[in-house]
Amino acid sequence: MIYGGGDLRLVELSADLSGLEAGGINRVVVTNASAVAGPNIGLKAEGSQLFKVQGKYYLFNITWPRGGMRTVIVHRADQIAGPYEGRLALQDKGVAQGGLVDTRSGEWYACLFRDYGAVGRIPYLVPVTWEDGWPVLGAVN
Repeated sequence: MIYGGGDLRLVELSADLSGLEAGGINRVVVTNASAVAGPNIGLKAEGSQLFKVQGKYYLFNITWPRGGMRTVIVHRADQIAGPYEGRLALQDKGVAQGGLVDTRSGEWYACLFRDYGAVGRIPYLVPVTWEDGWPVLGAVN
């Protein structure tokens, strides 16, 4: 399981999921995950979602730069325990927090949401393409 706010920690759970595995993995795998979105961060990276695609691990989080909007960041690694490298994945109208889905025909999407106050969370299905082993969220012109 990966969790945290800013520093993201990987822990190994016991087989019955009742707690941490004695002697298992328990360490920070991404330090200051928000850094890829810039230096002026209000909400530190949180809401971890981890995916394994073609042998690589992709860790999705959101962060919220001060004066900005919710932002999707992604980190990737060859091994679940890292090392991870990261980049900004989407910064558009505050649409964020969610993860990858693929279709039987090989198309990729990010299922995300936009918080709209009293209206609630509005779902967005964002097209995803892959470039140089990175997911690219949104329409590319």
